[in-house]
Parts: sequence; C-alpha cells; structure tokens
Amino acid sequence: MRETGKVAAIGADLGGTNIRLALVDSEGRLSEPYRYPTPPRGEAAAILETLAQGIRVLQHQARAHGIRLVGCGLGVAGLLDGRAGLVYTAPNVPGFQNLSLKKLLEEKVEVTVTLENDANAAAFAEYWLGAGRGVSSLVCLTLGTGIGSGIILEGKLLRGASGAAGEAGHMVVEADGERCGCGARGCLEAYSSATAILRDARAALARGEVTSLREPFRARPEALTAKDVTDAARAGDPVARGILGRAARYLGVGLASLVHLLSPDLITLAGGLTAAGDLLLPPALAELTGRAFPVLLRRTRVELSALAETAGMLGAAGLVLADAGHLWVHAR
Repeated sequence: MRETGKVAAIGADLGGTNIRLALVDSEGRLSEPYRYPTPPRGEAAAILETLAQGIRVLQHQARAHGIRLVGCGLGVAGLLDGRAGLVYTAPNVPGFQNLSLKKLLEEKVEVTVTLENDANAAAFAEYWLGAGRGVSSLVCLTLGTGIGSGIILEGKLLRGASGAAGEAGHMVVEADGERCGCGARGCLEAYSSATAILRDARAALARGEVTSLREPFRARPEALTAKDVTDAARAGDPVARGILGRAARYLGVGLASLVHLLSPDLITLAGGLTAAGDLLLPPALAELTGRAFPVLLRRTRVELSALAETAGMLGAAGLVLADAGHLWVHAR
C-alpha cells in the first residue's frame, strides 16, 4: 500500500489452514498480505498469539506510513455473535468453542477488534469491490477447509435472528451422508470442501487404488494436500479427477438449492479451493443446470471470485471502515 495519510483498517481472515492479514484503506487498496499457518491441534492460545503477532506487525507498518488505524476486522469461519465478541463454535478451528475472542485478542493488541463471520466478510467484499458491484442480491460461497457463505439480499447483509444466518455449507445435500466437522451428516461441507477432498483421497490410498498420489503419499498420507489432489487431477489422474468430480457434483446440488431458495443475481465462489477452477466449476454448473428451474437460473450468474483469497480480509476491514463512517456501501 502506498503512503496516503488516510485511514485504514486491518483485515484479518482466520481459517482452518491459514491466517491472513493486511491493511485496507477506504478505496479497497490493501497492503501486501501476511500469511501464517493456523497453529494445529486446537491450541487456542497459539492461534491468539499468531493473530496478535500479525496485528502488531501491521500496526507498526501503519504508524511508519502515517496511516491512522480505525480498528481490526477479524473474519472467523464459524458461528459467532459479533456484537458480544463471542465465537460459539468454529468446526475447522478446534479449540474455538464459546470463546470470548474479541476480549482475549484486545488484551494483546492496542486496537479495537470486530468479529465477523468470514463468509459474510467475503460477501461484503464482493458487493463492495468485486463481481457484486451493481447487483442487489448475491451469495458468496467460501470453499476452503470448510464451506462458508455470506448472503446479501436487496442490499442488506443477511444475519438472521441469531446473527449467524447463512450457513449454506451445512445445507444437507445427502440424507444420512458423510459425517461433517459440525457433527451432522450429509452437509455440503462434508462433500465439497478441501477437508472432504482430502478424506476421499486418503481413503483411496488406503484402499490401494491405482493413482499417481500413491507413491509420494503412501507412507505419509497426512502430508497430502488438496492442491496435490488438484494437481494430480489436472495431470489426468483418474482417481483424483473422480474425487474432484464428486465434490463438484455436490456443489452443484447446493447451488441449485440456493437458486431455488434465494434467486440471487449472483453466486460467487471464493476461497483456496477455487484454484481448482476448470476442474470444479463446469461440472458444478452442469449439475446446477440439470436441477434448477430455468426461469430462476436465467437470472443468476455463477462465477469465481476475482478477489480470490483476499476477499475475507477486504470485507472484514471494509465493514470496520463502514462502521467508522469512512466507507459507504448499502449492504449493512
């Protein structure tokens, strides 16, 4: 970010795999993001310290450039109450159960922290800066370790009575299906997330299926990543292509439900798993086309987010800037 002398907010995105942070100004310009691996094994204290470390780095950067910070927006993949600063549960960040995250983090840093669901933040970013500019209704699905969603209807961010509405990743797409990280069965997240893809790939290795993934990961299947599966699929590996095809099919089932229920102008797909691109979107769209009412589908575009992995950071910071009166976007 070039020196502007303007205000900015820190945008932070806490996922099950990575923590990303950047400075964001009111025009949507962001500094070079910092990325840290999310500490494993449900160590809440270690995650808090990693977040605090990243925030301190950006506070120093802001001071060095004469930028006034108005707060830090933190997107979290889970159910939370932003007003109370409480995370009820974050299925893909073990250890974050009924955690007063805002209070604990503010004890470590000299900046006000605002919590937001990560997919709500991504949806706001799409509406503000991305493909959603000029539309009145959109859904943003974040495809990563889990699946989150943020929904904007007629210019307003949908929060619901609980403040935690919009959990499309936990729509049931297969009754009595695979077990999800939330504890239920058959959720979209249990089929179309990076976690689901890894589960299926490791199961294929355990069954001894013939795949290019076998030799590199036979001894250490825990080292396998979703990118490894995507790379193998792109190289023509039939097992990997079958795994991604299954994930794409169930994604299409979920998309059809969203179209039928909400009839949005736009559905965007964000998050790390969108790197699969052509391996994921065309088969998902084919499934969607075969299931959705044509009269509804004609009014809904589905596309990959142009903001990619920056959406969560941009949206979390943008909501803080809007609340501080430095940004006006209709979706509040």
